[in-house]
Amino acid sequence: MGAKKISLPKIEGKKLKFMKLLHLLFVSIWTGGTVVSLILLLKLCNAATESEFYNTVFLLKTIARDVILAGGFATVVLGLVYSLFTKWGFVKYRWVLVKWVLTIAVFRLTAPMYMDYFDKMQSLVMADGMSSLSTMPYFNWQFLLIGVQMATILLMFVLSVYKPKLKKAVG
Repeated sequence: MGAKKISLPKIEGKKLKFMKLLHLLFVSIWTGGTVVSLILLLKLCNAATESEFYNTVFLLKTIARDVILAGGFATVVLGLVYSLFTKWGFVKYRWVLVKWVLTIAVFRLTAPMYMDYFDKMQSLVMADGMSSLSTMPYFNWQFLLIGVQMATILLMFVLSVYKPKLKKAVG
């Protein structure tokens, strides 16, 4: 006796178009937050006053938590819905699987460090003011994390647009 295959209902038509719209919105929020964070990090290097320096670090932390992580999380949740309830699946097309691996990797590598580094940056700024910029070991890590995140997002854009035939479809 063979195992019975479970078939989930598929989202199609107007509901699928609405899902695509939400997906674009959430990815835009995630990407926009990442770009703004890069700009603010560059601005931090040229802060003229301690107030501007502290406010920029505060904004970076707020954007990381409320924009990047929220937009990324919403993108992942919607990606799960896409994979479960549309023809794309998780592994039917290898480019979709690559996007899942990239998404999980970028979240696993950047999210925990991201907030931790911003907390440490904020503490250093509170204690040492602008002089903390020259001794801030977390500053370079933030540039690296944002760069990795931006490169990963751009690679996922390329995968989504070109849908490369990495191998024949699975299943």
